[in-house]
Amino acid sequence: MNTAVLGAGSFGTALAMQLARCGHSVRLWERSPARARLIEKTRMNERYLPGYRLDSAVSVGSDVDWVLANAELAVLAIPSQALREALTNLRPHLPQDTILCCAAKGVEQGSLLTMEEVMSQVLETDRRICVISGPSFAAEVARGEPTAVVVAGKDPSATKRVAEHTCRRAFPCCIGYAGRHFRCEDDLLWREAELCRFGNNRSNRSRLGDFHCC
Repeated sequence: MNTAVLGAGSFGTALAMQLARCGHSVRLWERSPARARLIEKTRMNERYLPGYRLDSAVSVGSDVDWVLANAELAVLAIPSQALREALTNLRPHLPQDTILCCAAKGVEQGSLLTMEEVMSQVLETDRRICVISGPSFAAEVARGEPTAVVVAGKDPSATKRVAEHTCRRAFPCCIGYAGRHFRCEDDLLWREAELCRFGNNRSNRSRLGDFHCC
């Protein structure tokens, strides 16, 4: 699967590494041309994920048209408060049938919309949209250590495809819910996944008080 990862922070870089392990051709988008060239040359993202070498299947660039060309899956690893603006700018460049999977945590300040809701609003559809949620940490994913995630969304075919193509080896996925594999058809499943991501983010806990996801 031709895959684009938009956002070369720690988790975006780790997800690019995981996707490469699964046998996919990955293009990682870093908005700074200078940093993109440095990562591509050294094969390491020393700024956000030092010490981990990129697989040869990962290419890095700052040209969004190049990154998204022929992409079947685009993973959005962009900070939550920048997602709306970034997606608005990216929308004209997105191939029509690309599946979008959001890895950003949080809710949008002001609107209090989840990331899936922001995506649906900007793109004017909830087809081919899903979210990926931990608990997981970038360094664990980069090292290939056992961790688990949930892929959830309103479009069951897109959700299942992302889980099947992303979650292998030490990175198992549940589709929609933890415990067993379910098709994510219930609106509650993706909403719970997103709110759990928000509550388990350390920077958000002070806003919510006591908020725990089991």
